[in-house]
Amino acid sequence: MAELTELKSWLWLDYAEIESTNDEAFRISKDILPGQKIVITTQRQTKGRGRRGRNWISLEGNLFMSQVFCWPLKENNALPLIVSLAVLNTVLQLSPHAHVRLKWPNDVLLNNCKLSGILLERGEKDSIIIGIGVNVKHYPEASSLLYPSTSLSANDIDIDRTEFLKLYLDEFDKLIQIYTSKGMSTIVSMWLNHAKGLNSPIVVRTQHNELTGIFKGLDSDGMLQLKTIDDKVVSISAGDVFFDENGENKK
Repeated sequence: MAELTELKSWLWLDYAEIESTNDEAFRISKDILPGQKIVITTQRQTKGRGRRGRNWISLEGNLFMSQVFCWPLKENNALPLIVSLAVLNTVLQLSPHAHVRLKWPNDVLLNNCKLSGILLERGEKDSIIIGIGVNVKHYPEASSLLYPSTSLSANDIDIDRTEFLKLYLDEFDKLIQIYTSKGMSTIVSMWLNHAKGLNSPIVVRTQHNELTGIFKGLDSDGMLQLKTIDDKVVSISAGDVFFDENGENKK
């Protein structure tokens, strides 16, 4: 059974152990009401997953959460930017001088190591499910990881998973209000202010090929803009980004 708490505009369900917060969010989405916002967390997650079916290593003490609420399908592209910005803003609340950056499409980096990942899935009744993992106390050190990881604790930021959750939800709600009132262009501009590798060489690995070029920003739909060697600008909707650390413009 989950412990039920109200957090301002959110209904919070916290479990001792479940397989996946996203799977539980999908089950709950079948009965979600218009305007209802639910967040699900668990102390232990046994079958967490990331993008493209990758395993998410769920170490106890970290934050495993899924948000579920009704959201128009046509506006899905805004959410990875909003969520990653909300995580970044939360970290900066706790440590204003932290070197925290955003890695397209949906990772948050702390001191150039992965702190957080995001997985979006559709639920029932026109709902969206946002799965988020934040390395609060621990980080995986597996050699099979695409990118080195870190945790808040390893960077002398002392907070527990529930307090981070509360701060994050406040930041998320603020950004949703900005998106609703000012639109996608404002969110894109805010995201790019914290982007890693902007105007620098990157490699993008998609499901079908590998592209090299200069990261020129995002378009109005949140797609990555890559300037290739023949001066063409290619729009990329999904992929894994790798940086030329020697050529990166560290902001």
